[in-house]
Amino acid sequence: MDIRIQAIADRAQTEFGLENYRLGRHAIFQKQDALGEPYYQLSMEWFPFTAGEIEEDENPDGTAVIDYHIQEERFETVIFVMEQSESTCRPFMNKTVEEMASFVERQTRYQFGRDFFVREFYGSGVSFHSEVDGIRLSPNFQAEVNCDEQGRLISFTTYGKAPDPHAIMQQEFHMTLEEIEPLVQEHVKLFEFPSETRGKFVSAYTVDEVFIAVDGSTCLPFFTDERMAVPVGELLEWTEPLHGSINRNPLGPSQAVDVEEAFQERTTEAFCLSAEQVEQCKLAVLTALRMEYPEESGKWRLKMLQPEQRYISAFCQAAESTASDILRPKLVFFIDKSTMNVMNLMDNRLMLQDMFNSFQPAEPAKIDKGTAFEALVPYITMEPVYVYDFRNKTYVLCGLIDTDVAVDAVSGEIVTLEDL
Repeated sequence: MDIRIQAIADRAQTEFGLENYRLGRHAIFQKQDALGEPYYQLSMEWFPFTAGEIEEDENPDGTAVIDYHIQEERFETVIFVMEQSESTCRPFMNKTVEEMASFVERQTRYQFGRDFFVREFYGSGVSFHSEVDGIRLSPNFQAEVNCDEQGRLISFTTYGKAPDPHAIMQQEFHMTLEEIEPLVQEHVKLFEFPSETRGKFVSAYTVDEVFIAVDGSTCLPFFTDERMAVPVGELLEWTEPLHGSINRNPLGPSQAVDVEEAFQERTTEAFCLSAEQVEQCKLAVLTALRMEYPEESGKWRLKMLQPEQRYISAFCQAAESTASDILRPKLVFFIDKSTMNVMNLMDNRLMLQDMFNSFQPAEPAKIDKGTAFEALVPYITMEPVYVYDFRNKTYVLCGLIDTDVAVDAVSGEIVTLEDL
């Protein structure tokens, strides 16, 4: 075993009381953190001595699955399978927030009360998150610690990283819904919700969640993946189809990487796309469409590109708008980064047909958008959130526009989203 891996394993054994365990498997994988930056993760599986013979890919009860962030030199995750532990360490004898916060501090080198705060305490565990002046972040640092009755660790998980103070554009939050009413109204949309209890689709207006910057000039997508992606928005058209089909290859799990690569002084550059790569992706998707869907010219729009470790995901949606994003046909093309050719694709139309084929269509809307908006106004909320803008690499203060109700587009009644 490489001496650097052995040093980490020795540290894990001491830190988590694994004297009654043996290191059964380990591998290194390239990962992407919450801010889109790549890093290398050492994954280890420690088997208790009492487990006996172990089948390939089996993790018996009590196995300690541990992930280590090589670049930040810290443990990201420790999970004891089926919440059974044979650890000799009991760091949570009193099961207090202070004990669990101290444990997170030791593992992350973050400071409790500065870099992370209590989100929820539930006796046998605590969840923590990062915030700025009481305002949460998206994405933010999250950690959770759980223990058993004997005070032994049974799970420790982390996500993201505490924000760099220099990356936060701190501002006072004075924005009101009245000031940004036109923007809010733009995000009230008509959807068709599949109702299992009624066996049909129900037309209703509700707010499409969005972040609006405090200056009122910028809207950022709710989902981090969308903020991280490269927007395109190009209609895909052609005059002549192409014969043949794409050479489909299974995506498969992430491949383990070489030790020397993982411990190099400088990590791989962020998963980003050059202007040339964006154009290559457009051509690759267009070529695949011309072969796989030769009669569908002008029916698809390339929405965005999302670079990942081994491939680039190209998301297409039906050019013709529908009343329900749930039912909107979508294609995802997976482009090999080494060849810039489509290696596989996913089409959601067959799945949608299987899931909702028995549902009755929605009744036509009788309520217009303006009327629905007026009915929704008392139920629309705005929460201040510092949102990471991947273009500028800064956290921008925004208002999260949301609601938990909808307006029935036929009756005009207010209904909760849970009841749809």
